[in-house]
Amino acid sequence: MKTATLTAVLFSVFLMPIYGQINPVENLTYWSSYTGSDTYFRLDWDVPETGNDPLVGYNIYRGNELYRFQTENFICHVIPEMDEPCMNDTGEFIWNSGNPFWTHVTAVYSTNHIESIYNDSIYIEGPLIGIKKIKKQKRILYPNPATGMVYMENEHIQKILVFDLNGKIVKKFNPKSQLDLSALPKGIYLMKLLGEEKQYVEKIVLQ
Repeated sequence: MKTATLTAVLFSVFLMPIYGQINPVENLTYWSSYTGSDTYFRLDWDVPETGNDPLVGYNIYRGNELYRFQTENFICHVIPEMDEPCMNDTGEFIWNSGNPFWTHVTAVYSTNHIESIYNDSIYIEGPLIGIKKIKKQKRILYPNPATGMVYMENEHIQKILVFDLNGKIVKKFNPKSQLDLSALPKGIYLMKLLGEEKQYVEKIVLQ
């Protein structure tokens, strides 16, 4: 009896302070929207309280599969406004899943990557397509891929913003029929076209 009591006390004194610092993330939330030909989303969670054991990042899971480890407490593919871009994911989180899936996030502590449990999980149905019938419109930007000069056909556009894949605005245009992108490095860009009533987002490949 004394041995069992002593063991319980030792567990409480030595092990509980270690595992007591492994707090899970809280308040996991998800938002998604369909704009133009793409799905935008944001997955957020609160930073857990930490003690002696330092928080080093988070593991993001799609079902039982680890999607990636990161240090930010959100994952997003969103361009909400011109001054608040948010794109630390290219959209692979939902586009490459193939089927609907449950997602959860665990906190990772210390240099040994001790992983917390998770309290919240969210069911994600994948890309938002086919929610409502969208009429096929005349191509707004062409050619695509382009070598530098891009042409636009839409008289209702009021402003044009060009983003790189990190969500940084690299070019701004007032509406005109010819857009010169030749100063930008070769690669993939997102062009957000702000209209009177609608907004369009198109991917442009510069070769």
